[in-house]
Amino acid sequence: MAEGEINEYLVTATEVKALSFVDVDQYISAGVYQSQRVPTSVLLKELSTAPIQFYASDLSTDLTVSTLLVEIPLPYDFVATEVRANVLEAPTGAKLICNIKKDGFSILSTLLSIDDGEKTSLTASVPAVINFPTLENDKILTVEVTQVGSTIAGKGLFITINGYKL
Repeated sequence: MAEGEINEYLVTATEVKALSFVDVDQYISAGVYQSQRVPTSVLLKELSTAPIQFYASDLSTDLTVSTLLVEIPLPYDFVATEVRANVLEAPTGAKLICNIKKDGFSILSTLLSIDDGEKTSLTASVPAVINFPTLENDKILTVEVTQVGSTIAGKGLFITINGYKL
């Protein structure tokens, strides 16, 4: 076998950024494991769980500025990778802005918003930014509305937190 070859297959060096790969030992048979490097993105997809989703308001009442719409206990340790908001009736005249807090402290550095006339935060001109993604089991999540539409407030606020279970 020549240098730079493994089992007669050419091995080329690639730059591996820190934490972009994880070593995984795959079970083959009794007492036999095969080690392999798996991209973190693939591993996270395998560890993914269903998103945490809930209504933060009723479906028929206009949204109002509120310091506490809902309290949700977390069902397990979770890492949030994305937050979304949707409404059944779009706010008009101004955007809808809300905050998600864990035990009273915001997990967002840029709050979640739904633009004037839209029903989803996915199209927001300023996307939400998660500053504290680790959500521990049995901690309490709260949703607060800091601004509503000035002409039509909006109705039926639904929150989705995508991520993976630890």
